[in-house]
Amino acid sequence: IIRGLQNQIVPHIVGKDYENKALHILNKQGFDLCCKNYRGSLGEIDLIVKKDNLVVFVEVKFRKNSNFGRAIEAVNIKKGKKIYITALEYLEESELFDTDYRFDAITFDNKKYEWIKNCLWGDELGF
Repeated sequence: IIRGLQNQIVPHIVGKDYENKALHILNKQGFDLCCKNYRGSLGEIDLIVKKDNLVVFVEVKFRKNSNFGRAIEAVNIKKGKKIYITALEYLEESELFDTDYRFDAITFDNKKYEWIKNCLWGDELGF
């Protein structure tokens, strides 16, 4: 593999592996997968799951070490706005107008995971 290409492929493979680990965690709690890697006009949502009448938009982040901060620190206001708008696009496209929804993050810091529920709120994002 060409060095530059390897630097792009390996993180992508690792990211998909941790998305699968996060989905397993969610499945064990009774959530069913609606969509993986949903792409909207401003970006992508890693996982969209549903349990009863609740749709959860999940951002998955992994950090091998703390050199670039903790995984949750990557879910900032700028990223949150993109996730929020992309989620609204998904809800409209799926015609889920009367569905409750929330934004969660499942983070992996050196293989230890944390599930942060309600990690984003529309009012803190300026919506």
